Amino acid sequence: MSAILEQPPWSPWLLRVLLMGASACCGVLSAVSMIFFFWVLSLSARHPLLLPITLLLLPVALGVIVVGCPLWAISAACGMKLHQLEGVYAKVGADGLQLQSVHEPSPRQVEWAELEEVLKIHYPLCEPYLLKLKRGSEVRVDFVDEGLLKRHLGERGTRFQDVWGSRRETYPG
Repeated sequence: MSAILEQPPWSPWLLRVLLMGASACCGVLSAVSMIFFFWVLSLSARHPLLLPITLLLLPVALGVIVVGCPLWAISAACGMKLHQLEGVYAKVGADGLQLQSVHEPSPRQVEWAELEEVLKIHYPLCEPYLLKLKRGSEVRVDFVDEGLLKRHLGERGTRFQDVWGSRRETYPG
């Protein structure tokens, strides 16, 4: 008799941590390289006597920007893969929202009657939705058909709000 060895499912937590670190580091380095490049270019605009310093630093600034621009693409690619691993996708249906995630094998159903309000939170390059439930909990959703969601919320009288930092703009349904 042979025993079947069952291995626990592989958890990509290490991969997620590495992707988060790579995305953050590459993004910061890329932004710093762009800031340095434009700082060097703006030196001569501050005072005409700084033109020789600008010309001396220009090859360094060009080298920094040539290295920094691909880091932006690496940061974006890591962020996209991380979003694919972490993302929650909502499918709008007649009964409610069906939430699908990479981490959960079976989709979760949120009934329309459970929703108190929906917040669309505006961050740079990302606009997640926060579903506030009547029992006090919240669910974050990354992707949803917003037009269809607004139509269903309007039919049921549930609030939809845009949040820009601490400012809220309310749209009925």
